[in-house]
Amino acid sequence: MIPATGRQIAAELGDSDFRDTALLKPGVSLRYGAHYLKSQLDAFGGSVAAALAAYNGGPGNAGRWQEAAGDDDDLLLETIDYPETRTYVQVVLENYALYRYAYGITNRPALP
Repeated sequence: MIPATGRQIAAELGDSDFRDTALLKPGVSLRYGAHYLKSQLDAFGGSVAAALAAYNGGPGNAGRWQEAAGDDDDLLLETIDYPETRTYVQVVLENYALYRYAYGITNRPALP
């Protein structure tokens, strides 16, 4: 997470003692990252793929990719023109499917 995003989240969470270096602390990083991911899920109508793209590649870019792809998450993945972000989204979605299977949510690795 870049410091500017960290400062924005600190303001949203009322963390008046926030310093950029706090992002290096695992507890802060996890709390702020979870907050930011939730905000992206809300902003992108619950689309996990679009929220992950926003988390890694920025919400403006994710909006552009989602607009081009419509409601098709597979097409969204193919629309992402940043190799790092495309790989990030693909790997996180693959692991999400595996965790859903491992925790008995599905009878095979699958996404909702």
